[in-house]
Amino acid sequence: VINSRGYSISEPYMNLNVVIMQNFRSDNAIVNLKPKMVIGDELDYNYDYENIFDGGNNFRNVDMKNLRYQSPRIKSIKYENDKNHVYIWDDIPRPYKVYKSDEDINGKCLINCDDARDVGIECDYAYVHFFVPFPNPIADGNLYIMGSLANWQFARENQMVFNSQKMGYEGTLYLKEGYYNWLYAFLPNNTTTGDVTLIEGNHYETENDYYILIYYREQGSLHDELIGMQLLNSFRDS
Repeated sequence: VINSRGYSISEPYMNLNVVIMQNFRSDNAIVNLKPKMVIGDELDYNYDYENIFDGGNNFRNVDMKNLRYQSPRIKSIKYENDKNHVYIWDDIPRPYKVYKSDEDINGKCLINCDDARDVGIECDYAYVHFFVPFPNPIADGNLYIMGSLANWQFARENQMVFNSQKMGYEGTLYLKEGYYNWLYAFLPNNTTTGDVTLIEGNHYETENDYYILIYYREQGSLHDELIGMQLLNSFRDS
């Protein structure tokens, strides 16, 4: 519910645009959501299905704040051709796995390195290698590494390639030392909305952040103005 008391909103069905983002993903954002009803100063958006998201699964993580030792998710660290390479243990598809609660930072990343006085200039970079086994190449789309480590985009840099010898998808990202979250998202051909359930599964218990953005276009204006924003969490008070 949006309470507009003290703020004049003219023709909310036409001039008000509500956007809901899950973990700051833009590909599956719900946009141009209109009020279900307006009662006085209250705009009701309590829909049954129009504002529903898949729960998905907890984000995978790796701690690479120090390239001199291997944290639990790192298989090996090598220095090859004057470059650091971090090899993560093979991930496991989780669509039929029992849900396991695991704390994450909902796809964000933390740039940091041990023993650094200025993390902005002292942290090093590494090529980080990802691999997830899969029985066959997917014919009608591509698999991507998703999260803030890839700017929440589907781009060539974070697209994975099927390795027929290893029987799975592999990808490499050039990342700064830090702590990272990610999921594997499938993007069907000719679409812009990724599907994380193919590799990650879907569970109602999953904790997610939700960003509600309220845009309003005043009469005679040519642009939308952000007039309200709220961060909510499915488990915690925000």
